[in-house]
Amino acid sequence: MQSKMEGKEIEMGKPTGFMEYKREVSKDVKPKERIKNFHEFHQHLPVERQQLQGARCMECGVPFCQAGMTICGMTSGCPLHNLVPEWNDLVYMGNWRQAYNRLVKTNSFPEFTARVCPALCEAACTCGLNGEPVATKENEYAIIENAYEKGYAAPKPPKVRTGKKVAVVGSGPSGLAVADQLNKRGHSVTVFERSDRIGGLLMYGIPNMKLEKQIVARKVEAMEAEGVVFMTGVDVGKDLKAEKLLKEAEHCYTLAMISEQRADVLEGAGGAIYYIENAVAMLNKQYFHYGVKRAYEEPSVMENRPEKLCDMIDDIISAKSITDVQKYLTALMKATRAVFGKVKATFTVRKKTPDEETISGTYEEMYSNWRNKMHAAAKAGNRHLAFMSLISANAMFSEIDSEVDIDRYNVLEGFDAQDLHRTAEAYDNIINDYLKEYRKAGIEVKHYSDVDAFAREYHTKDI
Repeated sequence: MQSKMEGKEIEMGKPTGFMEYKREVSKDVKPKERIKNFHEFHQHLPVERQQLQGARCMECGVPFCQAGMTICGMTSGCPLHNLVPEWNDLVYMGNWRQAYNRLVKTNSFPEFTARVCPALCEAACTCGLNGEPVATKENEYAIIENAYEKGYAAPKPPKVRTGKKVAVVGSGPSGLAVADQLNKRGHSVTVFERSDRIGGLLMYGIPNMKLEKQIVARKVEAMEAEGVVFMTGVDVGKDLKAEKLLKEAEHCYTLAMISEQRADVLEGAGGAIYYIENAVAMLNKQYFHYGVKRAYEEPSVMENRPEKLCDMIDDIISAKSITDVQKYLTALMKATRAVFGKVKATFTVRKKTPDEETISGTYEEMYSNWRNKMHAAAKAGNRHLAFMSLISANAMFSEIDSEVDIDRYNVLEGFDAQDLHRTAEAYDNIINDYLKEYRKAGIEVKHYSDVDAFAREYHTKDI
């Protein structure tokens, strides 16, 4: 094979290498030694001898090793179309940095494939027709491990972000590959994993003797340093029970991370804060009604809570950009999950789903209770009270919308952490429009003497 470099044609590899050097691969640790542990058991060649293996790559006119073709229903050659002859030659020449650059051009995870790939490239190697194929898999291993040792494989975050967000469900090989490629293109990627560790099959399906788990962790840490966000313990799409408030928070977090509109991001963030506050209260045995009153002590004095919980919540509420909201919310989620990993609590909460009869009283709740809270929060400059009141009202709007034919309103569109008075006025306008929707739907507007009277009808049972 020939390649062009600076206008000159050069030969790749050593033309007579396959005749001068025999195939040589790593040696296995003796069975009596390797049964003592579950570690990888291959003793790899020193650099000088590995470079000679690169010299065995022939000057093929058609490199079947990188073809990745399907022949009679079977794959022949590398499915990734790795530039095998190129980096074999670079290994022989001792140009390890460029060998790494050419390797990762087509392969996101050579540290994995160099260990567990069945080496279809070697099966398709022309040199193997009348002899032994080139030790391509061993060369790949040498390239990637040398890259980590010399720093070539250090994290390289994208210099420019596109502003677009992508959620990847599942952190197996394909999920990680998608996340890696999209992140390199400047998109903001969040990977959601149901298990407690990242890697999927790489972590839980391949034994250590073939792929040690610190190798997976090493790549995951590099991807995190490049900007990929990983969330474990999140089962996206599964129905979540009411008593699992932390899971509800993770669900809301997911919505906040994949949304692009400010109101939608705030709605998801507010839902996550709401469930986190309730979950923390439950964790500290502070029981209360769910959905109407939040009569528990301030989270700042609770024993079992994320450090600086209130400050993190305030950062979210005060954030000026969607990106900052998501960044601060991610920090809050991680801190909360860390606390719950140390302390376990059992709790059950029950709430009646509103029907048309009980909906008739919700307008009074939204007007008398949350409107008063909004104006009180504006007067006191209390961002937290204003934001969470809107979150509660918005949640009830959603429930009502799911039961009766009333237009959907998102009260968070008017939220402005820097101007709470304007926020309160925006809420007033929406609640007045909502009253018209009630009347168009023929729903009676009930009035209660106080919030407790409303709670007695809205809730069927006390906890």
